[in-house]
Amino acid sequence: MAKKKSASAKADGGEIVHRQAGLTPGSYNEESRSVEAVLSRGTAVQRWGYVESLEISAAAIDLSRVSSGLVNLLAVHDRWELDKILGTVTNVRIEGDALVGQFNFADTDAGREAEGMVSRGEIKGVSIGYAIRKWEITKAEGEQPETRKATRWELMEVSLVPVPADPETGIRSAPGNNSTRTTGPGANTQKEDDMSKKNGGAAPSGENREATGEGTETSSTTSTEKRTGDVETRSNGPDFSSTAALEFVDQARAFGEDVAKRAEELVKEVSEDKRSIESARSAVLKSAADAQQKETGNIRGGTTVQVGTDEAEKFLRGAGNAILLRAGLGGTLKRAAEKANEKHDLDPGQFRGMRLVDLAATALDIEGSKVRTRDPNEIIAMALASTGLQGRSVMQSSSTFAVLLENTMHKSLQASYAVVPDTWRRWCGVGSVRDFRPHPRIQRGSFGKLDDVTETGEFKNKTIPDGVKELISASTKGNIIALSRQSMVNDDLDAFSTLATELGRAAGLSIEIDAYALLDANPALNDGVAMFHADHGNLAAAGAAPSVASFDAARVSMASQKDVSGNEVLDIRPSVWLGPIGLGGDARVINDAVYDPDTASKLQKPNKVRGVFDDIVDTARLTGNAWYALGDPNFNPAFEVVFLDGVEQPFLEMRDGFRTDGIEWKVRHDYGVGALNHRSAYKDPGA
Repeated sequence: MAKKKSASAKADGGEIVHRQAGLTPGSYNEESRSVEAVLSRGTAVQRWGYVESLEISAAAIDLSRVSSGLVNLLAVHDRWELDKILGTVTNVRIEGDALVGQFNFADTDAGREAEGMVSRGEIKGVSIGYAIRKWEITKAEGEQPETRKATRWELMEVSLVPVPADPETGIRSAPGNNSTRTTGPGANTQKEDDMSKKNGGAAPSGENREATGEGTETSSTTSTEKRTGDVETRSNGPDFSSTAALEFVDQARAFGEDVAKRAEELVKEVSEDKRSIESARSAVLKSAADAQQKETGNIRGGTTVQVGTDEAEKFLRGAGNAILLRAGLGGTLKRAAEKANEKHDLDPGQFRGMRLVDLAATALDIEGSKVRTRDPNEIIAMALASTGLQGRSVMQSSSTFAVLLENTMHKSLQASYAVVPDTWRRWCGVGSVRDFRPHPRIQRGSFGKLDDVTETGEFKNKTIPDGVKELISASTKGNIIALSRQSMVNDDLDAFSTLATELGRAAGLSIEIDAYALLDANPALNDGVAMFHADHGNLAAAGAAPSVASFDAARVSMASQKDVSGNEVLDIRPSVWLGPIGLGGDARVINDAVYDPDTASKLQKPNKVRGVFDDIVDTARLTGNAWYALGDPNFNPAFEVVFLDGVEQPFLEMRDGFRTDGIEWKVRHDYGVGALNHRSAYKDPGA
């Protein structure tokens, strides 16, 4: 004959237990933005080695949280993120053998989205979260599992879930029209039965898993009865294996000794049936978050650490920042953001200080691949060989760890590129081309003045002048670099930072070097004449050092240039002085002086070329005594740098190492430099 025994759970203990239900959207009220739901009928559900049911009565159910307005409607039991709160649960009451309530959707993006999905019938699952305070346990004869009825339990929260599991409860289709009740041990879904058989009686993963928390006291049998069979079924599932326990504590140590000590305590609690493995993992992550917040002065505002497949984006962001900070690139990224007037976020969160091998193990865990080794070399190899989270836009089909390295390398590359001190932008125009073919830059002619027309005369046709066409094209520059697996295993971030910095610097300097090389080469234009030539009227006959007289000669020469038709004076004024570093000082003095510094008698003669140049660019890339006067690059560019499709930053592509054991990156930069308009430029050979 079956025997019964009551067992209590401490009021402050116990983790939230979940059970799901299907639903239909018929009771949705558009005006009040609410819907009626059957929360529970107490249906028997198969748990780990026993059958659980809930007593539905006023004496059994603690609804104090509902009365206080503390029961929220959540998205898949996510209690830790504010944007997972979909609304509130009110008007919870008992009707016959059912616990029913009302969902009131929040006036937020998440709440409105959930409301729409419920109203359209796209969400068909409800799950309640509850804490059991007292059991009534019945041990059946034979091999039947014992029955545990929760005679005192507290409603903690209610969630919308994507997959319904219990047909007993859910959104009401109409007042008084509830689902048909099914009772007894067979009420659990076929999926649960299949999973239970597959796992040898272990609970299925997901929402129907129970995790009894700290201090929970249960009695699985009476003291005089012996369980059938030799295997003892624990309410919390299996223990950590010895290897898994060591790995669990070792991973926790990355967050400090206090977290490692807490992990050891959790392993012990699991072995004593006080906690499940999943509960232990959640608890140690919370401890890690608390330790991190204490270390960083709570700058993250109490965000709870959660690592899982839904946390991939947070992992990529936080872990990437952790690598950048450890590699010493924080200052570079900050300067790049400030230069672009952008905000910069380098908060590594819970990943601060973690080694590359630890990040690789975390990436595998996010993908659902459990690390079963402590060998760093094997962990890195597994992380790189993984196929990632299939079907997720953030991950595509690449390894999470490989994507992390690619994102971090890309960010380092772009920041280093942005802060390279260049001068070409100060005297070259910037343009875009759609492909690698030569693209024309046309300078139109002019009509000149209109013809006179007498009283009896006729209007004459005016010939449309031809234009001058110069060609410019983009080409590809790039290299391949590699980060070896040995460097990753050794946690050698010096190699990482050196690669990233040098890549960005090389990309930035490539344009700088090419622009000055073209200037120095004095290329021939489409008319077959060199850019700077007497025939173009932009080359001084006799060289002169920077002076009031030579500056004025450059001004007069540029202003006197005519358009391609020879009809109109362009009156282009010099804007940029460009020359070698040794002449830059004199150029600034002459350009800024109030009085003519060349006056022999030292009289206060006004400087007639004061401020004729808007910018003085001096560089060690130019040698000798020659100097240049150039028009404003934004309006009258003499030279232009073009980028393929307007993309000014270098592009990074990644692949698994073929020639090396690790990862290879290909850096590609598509740009071109060309000479366009001799009328906007003047050269003095110097003296």
